[in-house]
Amino acid sequence: MKPKLAQRIAAQMAEEIVRDGWRVGAHFGVETDLAARFGAGRWVIREAIAIAERNGLVETRRGRGGGLFVAGPAAGVISAKIRNHLEAMRISTDELIAARGVFEPFVAELAVQRVKPEQAERLAAGLRALRPRPTTAEDWRALGGSLLGRSVRAANNVVAEVFLQSLVQYTWNRLAGAEAHHYGRFAEETHFKRAAMAEAILGQDLGTALAAAGSIVALSHEALSAADQAPPTAADRPRNGVLQRKADHVADEIRADIVRHERPADWRLGSEAELMARYNVGRGVLREAIRSLEDLGVVTMRAGRGAGGLKVATPDSDAVARHVRAFLVRAGADEADVLLTQERIDLAASGLAARSPNRQAHANALRRAAAEPIALSGRAVGDRILRQYETMLEASGNPILQFFGLMLAGMYEFPRPSLPETDFQANLERVRGLWLVQADHVGAGEGAEARRAALNLRATLHDLAPRRRLAKDVLSEV
Repeated sequence: MKPKLAQRIAAQMAEEIVRDGWRVGAHFGVETDLAARFGAGRWVIREAIAIAERNGLVETRRGRGGGLFVAGPAAGVISAKIRNHLEAMRISTDELIAARGVFEPFVAELAVQRVKPEQAERLAAGLRALRPRPTTAEDWRALGGSLLGRSVRAANNVVAEVFLQSLVQYTWNRLAGAEAHHYGRFAEETHFKRAAMAEAILGQDLGTALAAAGSIVALSHEALSAADQAPPTAADRPRNGVLQRKADHVADEIRADIVRHERPADWRLGSEAELMARYNVGRGVLREAIRSLEDLGVVTMRAGRGAGGLKVATPDSDAVARHVRAFLVRAGADEADVLLTQERIDLAASGLAARSPNRQAHANALRRAAAEPIALSGRAVGDRILRQYETMLEASGNPILQFFGLMLAGMYEFPRPSLPETDFQANLERVRGLWLVQADHVGAGEGAEARRAALNLRATLHDLAPRRRLAKDVLSEV
């Protein structure tokens, strides 16, 4: 379905801010300038601004010197896009916690090893901001979020930064309907653990940083499990200290209904008239709520009697992945950081596959995939390796790791073989042998050995193709 003009303009705003590296707080323009820049009327521009504001991309300031200002860093915009997609994927608490368990310690480790002097100064300033002591849950959350942002930037790996931020944002969204005392306690305790991690990064104390990361994951698991036991409700809590508008509240009610009843894709939620009556709002408020949900990829409005109306949208993983890959290239993510992040995903996926109750079936699937013939051309080899990798990620049973892993795997093309054919064939057989070794360890439930095989496989693939080029679809997006 073709996006509405306001949605396309909001997407163009996001593209311009990300592409040109607009800084937080920069003046993006006033309404009349934006109307001329994007060739649209005032009402369309206002709707586009509302969409961009909901995505945390911009904010409107009133009065002299006001206008539209960049509200969040480009990485935050991309993280929000991933978070929205995860919501549409219906991730379970255990799946989310498993992914947090990969990226929280990964970022902590990188930050201890890579923090730069200017980043250390910002971390120290963030710790000084603890005084005076916060008094509300939202204040605790805001301070913890500030420390998180400074810590992930100290890791100097934009891939890990974007992935972890999206998982943390998604966790907070899942907790929006939690009881106030659970929410407040989680916000406060998480903040203290973020502070402990920041101090460990400053002191280059890896053990303490990893312990803090583990505690944050455990706290998140406890809070999410408690929220899962409570009846799902829309988020009445202020967002960043600001009460929700009516349209935002209706949008949250619709999303809560989809989650509560596990509505499948293409499920009809109702006609415009039915929804107006159900939520007791006028047409303007309902349409604004629907537009925000359409922009997030949650719902789609279809015309026509009977089969028409508001329907649950089908998640488009490929579109989100393309957008994220393009951002990572623009943000300067190098191949080493991409591969390092992939390595962590591989280790986690291998361990999960070996612990799965269906590990024998997964091992057989890996063996069947490994037995497929491989043609000696760059594209054929690349496609073949990608299919095997996809089989391994599926065996993990974690849709987040699958999504992240395949997203990164699609960034680069496998080059044409530069080695003599006999040498190249020999290396391919080494790869096939490692695939079979990995399958055997998964089937035997040997997690440590399966992870070791994943590391060996990653190193062998690097030897096979030490230099790779960006995929054509990534270049076209950039």
